[in-house]
Amino acid sequence: METYLPRIVDAELGSALRIAGAVLIEGPRGCGKTETGRHHAAGEVLLDTDENALMLAGIDPTAVLEGEVPRLIDEWQLEPRLWNHVRRTVDDRRAKGQFILTSSATPSDRQLKHSGAARILRLRMRTLSLSESGHSSAQVSLEDLMNGALLEPRRNPSSPSVAAVAEIVCHGGWPAMPKLTAAQAQTLLRSYLEDIVRIDLPKLEDGSRRNHERVRRTLTSIARDIRIYGQSLEARLMHYRDSAGTEVDQIVSTPDGRWIAAEVKLGTNQIDAAAASLLAFTTKLERKRTPEPAALVVFTTGEYAYSRPDGVKVVPITMLGPCA
Repeated sequence: METYLPRIVDAELGSALRIAGAVLIEGPRGCGKTETGRHHAAGEVLLDTDENALMLAGIDPTAVLEGEVPRLIDEWQLEPRLWNHVRRTVDDRRAKGQFILTSSATPSDRQLKHSGAARILRLRMRTLSLSESGHSSAQVSLEDLMNGALLEPRRNPSSPSVAAVAEIVCHGGWPAMPKLTAAQAQTLLRSYLEDIVRIDLPKLEDGSRRNHERVRRTLTSIARDIRIYGQSLEARLMHYRDSAGTEVDQIVSTPDGRWIAAEVKLGTNQIDAAAASLLAFTTKLERKRTPEPAALVVFTTGEYAYSRPDGVKVVPITMLGPCA
């Protein structure tokens, strides 16, 4: 049996199981939902591989809910009636941490009939961040940046080249791909995206129309590490663009009002221009309505993390991690 690879979402899942009767782990196919669910579960039923269990779920959905808890119900959407039975069982048992639900495609709310509010907590899981895959030293935490902490100069012990970082990005953070070459990973990813567009999406359409080409473009442009690290801080990730054409690659904000503005640049020769752009952006802020950013950051490749004389922080993405 392969050793479980710890995930940032583990702490969130553990917390969710302590406050809700059931947790639904949502995320793209192949990001590791089943393995993470199994790691936290005391019992399991895998509906995509256990034909007898799937048949039983179709006859009597409550039967597959029996067993040690937390009980993992993997690919629960293969028998959508399970949703309402999980909801009802949580009500009847009046206990936390009863079920973990995972699926590669979630039926629409119209199909589910009931939302699961206050019974089933939804938890988003994404692909591996660089710190999870071992490609980041995590010497600089997003949490510290959000807190406006002083960034002491430090060196990246590995300091990968731009080409090496590009190859890492080509793998996309999928747990099954670290041993593949960049070319092999890209071939597999293209096939994966086609499967999502052609197979998974039609299962969820319910007669509504979707622009599959737009979906394909969206899937290939999803931000990764900052979004993963930010989720552990309950932060949102946004892009800024105003009517004058001023743009900021990433605005990361927390519910209590803290925020940072960041530019993402592959080459260290772009740091000066990125810092100037961030500083120009802050001059346009309405001070009465918008608090000062906790930090202005340029995420890049390179060997060193440091604060510039103008106050802008420079952080290699292979040195970034989630929490202090």
